[in-house]
Amino acid sequence: SKSVTFDTVLRLKKPVLAEDSPDCRGAAEYKLVATVSHHGRHAAGGHYTADALQQDSKWLRFNDAVVDVVPEDAVLAERPYLLFYQRQH
Repeated sequence: SKSVTFDTVLRLKKPVLAEDSPDCRGAAEYKLVATVSHHGRHAAGGHYTADALQQDSKWLRFNDAVVDVVPEDAVLAERPYLLFYQRQH
């Protein structure tokens, strides 16, 4: 599997935005708010964890019944299956 580089901020420039997008005037900026990571060789097996950004800017890692506070660097070091970004105003 290939790794995809990602960051806590995603900036989309005008060429990738729809013409009727409210952000069409310039770049749109999105903040990383959650990830889902798969641990294992196959999607049908293995284990999933999720990281979520809280309002106090702390990251929480959800691993079954265990929830831990993790540093942002730990989130960025993962190889997530899904990335969730929220548009910034």
